[in-house]
Amino acid sequence: MLCIFANIPVTSIYYSSHARRINGFTKFELTGPAKNSKAVGNVSSVTGTFANCSGGVTLWNTVMSCEENFGATARYASLNDTHYGWVVEIDPFDSKFLRKHTALGRFNHENTAMGIAKDGRVVVYMGDDKKDACVYKFVTKGKYDAAKGRSNSDLLSEGTLYVANLKGGKWAEVSIDAVKKVLHNDKFKAPSGVKGTKEELLQKFQTQGDVVTNCHEAALLVGGTPTDRPEDVEISPFDNTVFICHTNNDNHGNIHGHITRIFETDNDLGSTSFDFEIFAAGGRQSGFSSPDNLAFDSNGHLWVVTDISSSSLNKGVYTSFKNNGLFVIPTSGPSQGEALQFASGPKECEMTGPFFTPDERTLFLSIQHPGENTTDASKPTSMWPHRQGDKIPREAVVAIRGFKLG
Repeated sequence: MLCIFANIPVTSIYYSSHARRINGFTKFELTGPAKNSKAVGNVSSVTGTFANCSGGVTLWNTVMSCEENFGATARYASLNDTHYGWVVEIDPFDSKFLRKHTALGRFNHENTAMGIAKDGRVVVYMGDDKKDACVYKFVTKGKYDAAKGRSNSDLLSEGTLYVANLKGGKWAEVSIDAVKKVLHNDKFKAPSGVKGTKEELLQKFQTQGDVVTNCHEAALLVGGTPTDRPEDVEISPFDNTVFICHTNNDNHGNIHGHITRIFETDNDLGSTSFDFEIFAAGGRQSGFSSPDNLAFDSNGHLWVVTDISSSSLNKGVYTSFKNNGLFVIPTSGPSQGEALQFASGPKECEMTGPFFTPDERTLFLSIQHPGENTTDASKPTSMWPHRQGDKIPREAVVAIRGFKLG
């Protein structure tokens, strides 16, 4: 079954009493080590969230949203960019519950994947969506208590932030103590991606607030492995392995990207060591390129949407992949790692956020920026979703029905 959205009209509009805008003017409470710190201007709350990418659902049924490519907007609007690049938590049913969790680090967040360690602590996996960036996880100090409901959110204020060191197969602490230990080494040499002299870095990193606010540099200092645009991270509900989309990185010739699978030691999400494999590689042999977002179904299959940039779609080495698509990849059995295309998106779009209803009879997808390469508004390169009276393409959420998972 291959769904093609290019010429499907979308006409139905429904409204919810809970619908509201959370935007660049919404006030957020800061939590964690950067709150009231010099690193963010000694403030306890900030205004606005923007450049939000994916996110996640917490164990206590609130929503996480990730601030991703925030830098250009912050500079253009003359905003303090340290107020952005965080993981945001909201409660869809409580307009006053708005938090930014600084303990989870500040970088180009793609999404969050939340699980529980064997000892009951909450674990949050995260990717930093840019070239030569790292994979992170945060482990809370306290333990999850289902009876406390939303109060478990406070757990995200205190814990340990780690970065993946792939060569060593270990999670390195991204802490002020770890950073200072590196900087005080007589043989210190700044790794690629870290700017400044030893003295300048010692001045920059004085507190944990400084570390989480300048997380990418701190992660590289303590041994984090630069990788190829780590985007969506998901925990398998079947075996606790962790899947990561590494979209691509032409700096290293990784044109089509790959999906990495992490095996935590003792199958414990709270472990500080791991092994990993390249679960699936993009390219002609697999039929997909530039994996981006992930979702699991009840059969253990991995659903993958791709993100070939609009400027590259249907050109050069990307020609054979056509428009961005949605693929299904079994994670076990004789067809493990083999990709089957399920849907193809409109022209110059990115499909994101695959999400099943509990009965798995409906799959939701977000269609982003169709016709992105339009240069003349009177001649758009796409008119999706082809609504009567529209003169421009529009983004939308689609619901796919009529299929059955076997």
